[in-house]
Amino acid sequence: MSGQPVSVPPYDVRIAEGPADMEACFAVRKQVFVVEQEVPADIEYDAYDADAVHVLAVTGDGLPLGTGRLLYGAAAAGKTGGDATVGSLGRLAVSREARGLGVGAALVRAIEHAPGSAA
Repeated sequence: MSGQPVSVPPYDVRIAEGPADMEACFAVRKQVFVVEQEVPADIEYDAYDADAVHVLAVTGDGLPLGTGRLLYGAAAAGKTGGDATVGSLGRLAVSREARGLGVGAALVRAIEHAPGSAA
């Protein structure tokens, strides 16, 4: 590393709402999981997506930087040892350009405070 300060672009993290936000979430997941990590698309997207709480990090001009999802209730129970009171964080993805800028941590904080979370 050069020792030069890294410029962190301003970004906002919010609950994904509406088709455009969901498309942005899926675009980040496709790039990170399907393209970079070669996860088959047919297992990357699942029935849990419809009812999960999704969070999205975007720049001021709308460029998606990262996403994550929270499963809660019965959907989470299969991933939390049967405890429906504990949420399950998953599908956390940050675009290559945004890695190391704190986007992942900001997404986790947003999920901790999302509707349906136990926090």
